[in-house]
Amino acid sequence: MNNQTLTYDRHPQYDASVRIWELTQAASKPMAVKDAGPKYLPLAANHESKLDPRYVAYLDRAVFYGFTQETISGLLGLAFRQGVTIETDAATDYISKNIDGDGIGLEQQAKASMTDLIKYGRAGLFVDFPPTDGEVSKAEQERLALSATVNLYDAFSIVDWSSIHVGSVSMLSRVVLCEIQYRDSEAGSTEEVEVKRTLALDKEGYYFVTEEVEGADDRIYQPTNSAGQRLNYIPFYFIGSTNNNTNVDDAPIYPIADLNIAHYKNSADYECATFLVSQPQPYATGLPQSWVDQNMSGFLMGSCLLALPQGATFGIEQTKPNMVAMEAMNHKQQSMISLGAKLISPDMSFNTASEAIIASASENSRLQTLMDNVVMAYDSAMAALADFNGSTQPVFTMDTDLSAIMADPQMVASVTDSWMKGLTPARDARDYQRSVGVLKRTEEEIEDDLADTISPLDSSNVE
Repeated sequence: MNNQTLTYDRHPQYDASVRIWELTQAASKPMAVKDAGPKYLPLAANHESKLDPRYVAYLDRAVFYGFTQETISGLLGLAFRQGVTIETDAATDYISKNIDGDGIGLEQQAKASMTDLIKYGRAGLFVDFPPTDGEVSKAEQERLALSATVNLYDAFSIVDWSSIHVGSVSMLSRVVLCEIQYRDSEAGSTEEVEVKRTLALDKEGYYFVTEEVEGADDRIYQPTNSAGQRLNYIPFYFIGSTNNNTNVDDAPIYPIADLNIAHYKNSADYECATFLVSQPQPYATGLPQSWVDQNMSGFLMGSCLLALPQGATFGIEQTKPNMVAMEAMNHKQQSMISLGAKLISPDMSFNTASEAIIASASENSRLQTLMDNVVMAYDSAMAALADFNGSTQPVFTMDTDLSAIMADPQMVASVTDSWMKGLTPARDARDYQRSVGVLKRTEEEIEDDLADTISPLDSSNVE
């Protein structure tokens, strides 16, 4: 059917989360907050509407500090500080530079997926198989440039989904994706069109795609793998901030974004007060009008010494600093810094070496969980990619060990103390020091040096 306007239902979890996604999206783009006007900076009691000149000035003076944006950039830099490793064969080598068909490489797309996870706690990878007629040989794939692509969808674009149980396994049975694409209009300009894709399993359990484009005919196709066989699974893979099931997880950056918006509101009040009453106000009392007319004409502050008549006074009134708004801003700023740190490393303290070692083995930072989930999602996507290309499965890895960043000085001291007391073997202590970046050399290099060194702990070597 020819759709003039696309319609679709939204999952209840989508409706429950979209307001949070909108806030984190706005907070990560400072101008978006100001553009939203009263949504994030409510009208004051004396503002009649968002067009009131007083509100326009109030909004203009407010300062939105990019704490959320900087935190996201910092976390992304930590996650990809070591880069990524991509192992492919000749059939899938293209994914390093063009995994989605639009010139985006795998590492770039992985960074975008991590950004979506930090901002929204949700993203998805859709492995798109180009339509073919039956089995396609390697030569035909190369001649026709037929390659599966991996496309990233953010939380806003994944509008509905459902699962079925096959035995004891939950299997994705339907996903509805909506996105905006661009095309040339009849007038020769660029226009936006909405595209809706429904990925689903039919009654026999085979995968098919329904594509609806605003103002065009629907298109239905049934992707097949390299052997020409229809798929019995939907090649779409959720990425979550907690795990990779279909449920919506919380947005890791939301607490910081929410404080960032509150800080912005305090800033508006502070800047308004600064504008209204921050300038010093001179005043004089006890001056006869005749004296004012004779002496004050053209008077400039600081321009000359002014002799007042007997009984008159002159002074300058200066308002006290607006500490309430500033204190509120400082408090929120410190809270945002603390919350950002907790995304990297849990806030823990230890009394003994045993507590430190146990905590190190059992506690992951929130960032490390996000990194693990991205790697697992891409592992599944790479398997589907290989299914279409008839190739070996590409391997995508990234260094998810944040030990060096999360190293607690107390933990380092506890492990060293345990070794000095003979409770931990030297090799184990050095392995830990190496994992947190304190030690760089290999065991062989260290042992060679120790063979020529007298240990300060060995009194028997001291004459």
